[in-house]
Amino acid sequence: MIGDNGEAARALAKHFYHQSLAEQINIQHILYDLDDLQRFRVAMADGILPDARPHLLLVLGRYSGNFQSDPAEMKPFIADGLNDMASWSICAFGH
Repeated sequence: MIGDNGEAARALAKHFYHQSLAEQINIQHILYDLDDLQRFRVAMADGILPDARPHLLLVLGRYSGNFQSDPAEMKPFIADGLNDMASWSICAFGH
């Protein structure tokens, strides 16, 4: 989302995201786990991401041993207040 997290990368990311919003370009942010969600929250808190309601794609099952998704994988995201901060969709691997 930001690159190497250095000042130049953060400034470039901020410009990109804010310019995209100004041009009415919607960006889908793909998150694989709660660490990704935490990084996303930090980017929003730091002003890198505009204060608009973002859209997230949550990927389930990607890192499980057999690449099988389980609906229970959603619980930590929901418990972390996901519904309050973003619209979201799910991509699930396996059955």
